[in-house]
Amino acid sequence: MFRPGRPGLAAGSPVRPRRLLGGSRAYRRLAIGRGQSGPHDAKATAHHGPGGRIGPIDRHIGHLQHFRGPELAAAIERHGLKVQRLRHWGFPFHSLYKCAINRVAPQAVYAAFGEQEYGLGKRVVAGLLNASFYVNDLFGRGTQVLVLARRPEGSAP
Repeated sequence: MFRPGRPGLAAGSPVRPRRLLGGSRAYRRLAIGRGQSGPHDAKATAHHGPGGRIGPIDRHIGHLQHFRGPELAAAIERHGLKVQRLRHWGFPFHSLYKCAINRVAPQAVYAAFGEQEYGLGKRVVAGLLNASFYVNDLFGRGTQVLVLARRPEGSAP
């Protein structure tokens, strides 16, 4: 279950693709075919970067900048990785979720879901949000940027 501030899920942090995208259609579309260095290989890396405007919740958790797809891809390639796939994600449910957090009380929502233990009610809310986010895969748009990148064969880590 996603917890804000969990290592490996911050914007631009390298994580294994399955960890970032789970078993979703997005992961399967980004996954590399069998017989090659696959999605569990340390050479295959997924990056997640929030895009769009910086809202109150983003400022609260320390975001200073959001990247567009080409900017994120260029930064990744400057560090020696080759971008295999880049896509946008988040519409409609993640976009609605971010809008709701920003309109209600970003600091209170973050404190409730990012700094406190999850009781039954919070686990139900988080589970419903998580399930709704899989619907976003059907649309292929949104402000989140997902990138699958790979270290070129023969290059040092």
